[in-house]
Amino acid sequence: MHIYFHLQPQCIYSPYQATEFLDHWFQSPRTDLEAAGLLTEFFKHTDLGAACAISASAALEKNSDKFDSTNAKIQDYIEQSGGWPAEKNGIKTVRSLLDVMLITGVIHGGTLSMTRLFCKPEFYRWRNITDEKWGADPSKGDSFSAGIGISTIMGVQQEKHVCGSKKIPTAERGTSDAAEDITKGSLQKVLASYDRQSDKLKEVYQKKILERPDFNDVGFILTDYCTDFYDGKQVG
Repeated sequence: MHIYFHLQPQCIYSPYQATEFLDHWFQSPRTDLEAAGLLTEFFKHTDLGAACAISASAALEKNSDKFDSTNAKIQDYIEQSGGWPAEKNGIKTVRSLLDVMLITGVIHGGTLSMTRLFCKPEFYRWRNITDEKWGADPSKGDSFSAGIGISTIMGVQQEKHVCGSKKIPTAERGTSDAAEDITKGSLQKVLASYDRQSDKLKEVYQKKILERPDFNDVGFILTDYCTDFYDGKQVG
């Protein structure tokens, strides 16, 4: 599964719960955010990720001997990482690991919109509101941080997204028909199912925002959850 793993120790609970992670991450309950019309598409994808983690774990559990040893190895690995005390480590199973990786994968996917702003001088006004010129001086950081920021938008890659079920061998990248299954058996069926569901969410959302009368004006800030590579973006 193509996912990123970005965590802060204070975001891990014991026992681990995805809801607790998100409430801590945004410092506001989900109900309040959704009531304000915020992060509605984000939560659709993280809900899908949570369901995928349950289904993937169930598929792997069919081989109980290996599954039990894998859970033990995951717990030991996380506890040995030194990021937080072992007793506070909430990642003790394959399911909890997949859960948090899928969530943080969606979070990471949303950085493309943010880093695009690093090319806009208006965005840098807050750095020195009285400065009338774009700052090339490295001490001000404008040009330097812009260069760092825009470099992050070069990481999009075909088939590499949250809930992905396919991969493209390095030697075949750029070839549209070179995708192959990540794994096999019941786990691959689970991944393929959630991959399709994720694509469907993106298709429905894209159709919806394209119908907005103000799309040409504000569309660039709304396209994170469109189909992969639309507007140069890709969730996860």
